[in-house]
Amino acid sequence: MPLRINPTTGDKRLVINFHDIEKRHWEKFDLRIKDRMHQRKLEEHISNLSLFIRSQNCDSPSITDHTLTFDDEIQQEIDSTWNRIICLIINSCIETLPHF
Repeated sequence: MPLRINPTTGDKRLVINFHDIEKRHWEKFDLRIKDRMHQRKLEEHISNLSLFIRSQNCDSPSITDHTLTFDDEIQQEIDSTWNRIICLIINSCIETLPHF
């Protein structure tokens, strides 16, 4: 498996061999990122997150218990979007860059 496993914690670690990366690797990585962004409609998710935050801010009258729920909803949407971005980057690294 291309991931290193920490012997103490058992956590998996991706180790990229940056000294082995050539221009062709970066070009392949760039194409993979763009392709995956399109496949997974990442721009659409980010736009929807932005619209969601703006619409909620306009509807939120004042600081109440509702605001805590609103903050939680926004945080969940932000976390979901960041998770999509991180997974896309990690998977593209694994698929295109030299690693062990």
